[in-house]
Amino acid sequence: MRRTVLSISLLVASGAVLTLGQPVKAGEATTRDIVVSSAEKIKNDNDALRISVWADHEDSTYRIGEKAVFFFKTNVDAYVTLLNIGTSGTITVLFPNSWDKKNFVQGGKVYRLPPKSADYRFDMTGPPGTEVLKAIATLDAHDFSGRLPSAGDFRQVKGSGSDYLERDIKPVLDKKKKQDWAEYTKVIRTVEGRHRVDRDDRRRDRDDRRRRRGDRREHRSLNVEVWTDYPDYRPGDEVVFYVRANLDCYLTLLDFGTSGEVKILFPNRYDKKNHIQGGKTYRIPAKGAKEAYRVEGPRGTEIIRAIATLDDEPVYRGSYSYSDSDYQRWDSRSAERDIQVVHDRVKRRSRVAETVLEIEIE
Repeated sequence: MRRTVLSISLLVASGAVLTLGQPVKAGEATTRDIVVSSAEKIKNDNDALRISVWADHEDSTYRIGEKAVFFFKTNVDAYVTLLNIGTSGTITVLFPNSWDKKNFVQGGKVYRLPPKSADYRFDMTGPPGTEVLKAIATLDAHDFSGRLPSAGDFRQVKGSGSDYLERDIKPVLDKKKKQDWAEYTKVIRTVEGRHRVDRDDRRRDRDDRRRRRGDRREHRSLNVEVWTDYPDYRPGDEVVFYVRANLDCYLTLLDFGTSGEVKILFPNRYDKKNHIQGGKTYRIPAKGAKEAYRVEGPRGTEIIRAIATLDDEPVYRGSYSYSDSDYQRWDSRSAERDIQVVHDRVKRRSRVAETVLEIEIE
C-alpha cells in the first residue's frame, strides 16, 4: 500500500515524499514575510460562520522529527480550504487533497488531518521556525485549490504565493457578503531537539497493547487530561469539555472565568457524584443536560483546572446549591486556598493529579 509522508516546509506527510521543508536561503525570509502579510489581509470577523484550526500539541510546538496532527471545525456546513505557508513562502494546500477531494464539511464535526485511517502523515522535518496555517470557509461551493497544479498528492502554488492570495482568493472573498465566509490563522512552531521516532513509536505501541488488555503495570501514578472541541470561543458560545483520567478517581473540574468568577463544572446538577472510571472519557455537560454551558466573557484567557484524587477528598467543602444555576459558583480566593489544602493533604502520597487548560475568549 502506498503511503505518503508530506514534508510541509517544517512539516512532512510516508512512501512518496513531497519535500517543502528546506533551509531558508538569503532573501527568502523577505519573500515569506510578503506572503504572510498577504494572508493577513484576508480577514473577516463573522459571527454567523466560524472556523477554527488547532494542533494535537496544545502549545502548537513540535520537535524536529515529531508527527503532527491538525484539526479543524466549522459551526455550520461549509466548504473549507486549508493552506500551509512554509518557511520559504511556498503555499501548499493541505485540504482538500488527493484523499479528501471534496472540501464540503459538516458543521459541528471535528475533522482530523491526517485522518486516522489515512495513508499519509505529517512529520516535522525542520529547519526550526514557524509555519502559518490559513483556513478559509465559505457557505457556497468554492475550492480555492481547483486551478493549482498538483505536487504529488497535495496541490502547491507555483510562483508568487502573494499573487495567489491577493489576486485569486481575496477578490473572490471581497465580493461575498461578510456573513458568507470566514477565515482562521494558526501558527505552528518547530524547535531544535530531534525526536526519537523509532523508540517513541515502539513505546506508544507497547502502551496501547497494555491498555487494550487491561494491564495496569504502567498505572503507577494518577494522570488526568481535559480538552475542548475548539481552542477559542466568543462570549455566548456553547462549549463542551471532555475529561479522562487513567485511574478510577474523584474529579473536580473548575472554570476560572475571565470575569474573575469561578464555577464548578463537575460535579454539577446532573452529575452530583464526582467519582469517575479510569480510561473513560466524560463529556461535560453530559448529553442529557437540559442546558448547554456557555462562556460569558469578557475577552481574555479562561482557565480550566481539572483536579483528580484517588481518595474521596472534597475540593469544595461548601454546600452545593443549584437553585439559580446548573453549576456551583465559588469565590476565587476560597477556591485557591481550598485547592492548596487538598494538595498539601494528599500530594505526599502521589494520590492527586491536576491539569490546566487555557481557552481564549475573543
